[in-house]
Amino acid sequence: MAARVDFHMHTIHSFDGNADVLAMCEAAIEAGLDVIAVTDHVDIGSSEPEVFACTARDSFHDSTKAAELYRGRLRIARGMELGQALHNPGETTRILDGCNFDFVLGSLHNLRGEEDFYYWDYSALTDDEIDNALHKYFDELTELVQWGRFHSLAHLTYPMRYIPTHRRSADISAYSSAIDCILHTAVQKGIALEINTSGLRLPIGETFPPACVVRRFRELGGKYITLGSDAHYPTDVGRGIVEARQIAVDAGFNEVAVFFEGKASLLPL
Repeated sequence: MAARVDFHMHTIHSFDGNADVLAMCEAAIEAGLDVIAVTDHVDIGSSEPEVFACTARDSFHDSTKAAELYRGRLRIARGMELGQALHNPGETTRILDGCNFDFVLGSLHNLRGEEDFYYWDYSALTDDEIDNALHKYFDELTELVQWGRFHSLAHLTYPMRYIPTHRRSADISAYSSAIDCILHTAVQKGIALEINTSGLRLPIGETFPPACVVRRFRELGGKYITLGSDAHYPTDVGRGIVEARQIAVDAGFNEVAVFFEGKASLLPL
């Protein structure tokens, strides 16, 4: 039987979450999922350190309780989405050492000293300024993957969620060398690549990263992929996972990774 998994979702313990852990678990069962990960935001450097340390502990605690409550009906990994880990390495280490998470997504939502790409006013930027920001994004991602204290790289090509289509080419070939460097390093480190389905719910209409990058990851020797809806509402849990699974199969993957106690298990696609 094909794996029915969603390894990226947010609860009220995320600043932008809208439902508690139990509601997300119920939505997962309703969507026919077998295995999920709760991955609340821990965005390093965006708030006082104790705020996100508390967020991490609360999410871990509720996920642990849910895993016991739903035993036999739904497997639940206690995870987090660790954003901008290298913006404050000391804070990052304290949070990682504070709870024994099953699964850690590594992500980058903003450049050093900048706001999240979500908040940028792209109408005020030239094409060259956007291009420069994207090169910086890929450079910081390279650093993040070289550091490597996480299990899966979340939503590669994240800024493309927000850059208006008319301000960029849908073709990301201008950044192929930088992306190859990131993917090659992930392969060497044994880091998974997430196929994030949130873009399928947006006008861009593609996963992050798009299918061509998933294929390239496989060509470079990538072994592990994870699938995630990036749901912030119960109604989005599991959405796009069927399409993501097909992208993985078309790229040459036969299995999807799930993580418990920091170790990958492979389930059939």
